[in-house]
Amino acid sequence: MVFVQSLQSLDSDVLRTAHGDRRAFQNVYDATHEKVSRAVRRLVRDECMSDEVVTDTYLQAWRNAAKYVPGRSSVQSWLLMMARCRAMDALRRQARIRGRRAPIEAAADVCSDEPETEPAEAREMATIIAEYIKALPRKQREAIQAAFFDGRTHSEVAAYLDQPLGTIKTRIRLGLASLRRGLEGRG
Repeated sequence: MVFVQSLQSLDSDVLRTAHGDRRAFQNVYDATHEKVSRAVRRLVRDECMSDEVVTDTYLQAWRNAAKYVPGRSSVQSWLLMMARCRAMDALRRQARIRGRRAPIEAAADVCSDEPETEPAEAREMATIIAEYIKALPRKQREAIQAAFFDGRTHSEVAAYLDQPLGTIKTRIRLGLASLRRGLEGRG
């Protein structure tokens, strides 16, 4: 039986986790694990890598629970963002090992509440995302392109664009927030 918790309860559990409450962390895990695992599997498309990314995500959540800010995002969104970042890092590592770029097109549906999309729907979503990326201010677009499509770390993007690391992180964060708002506005 799956126990569905209220958002306030999950917020409270994360805050208790920050103080070392293992039972609270177990509640967060039980309430979110299925969706986080499904999202990671769709992104990395490799069972072993998926398991590793999910484990790393929850380890990061345990260690960084004190950084969670209730009201800024839901617990599930917070975990999905950590999972997506961990998955992208894993895909980049794998791509470097194999000498090719990571399959970024899978990133479009990682946070979707919908079941896995059909290939035609995925192509349509990739086209929509590409249009939103083209509409971003040039500096944000360059930073996102270098980080997510060229597989560079934030430090590598900073060196590549000859900008301070903090500036690059801000451009990426603002660009992703703009993309998120645009996609959420589509319904």
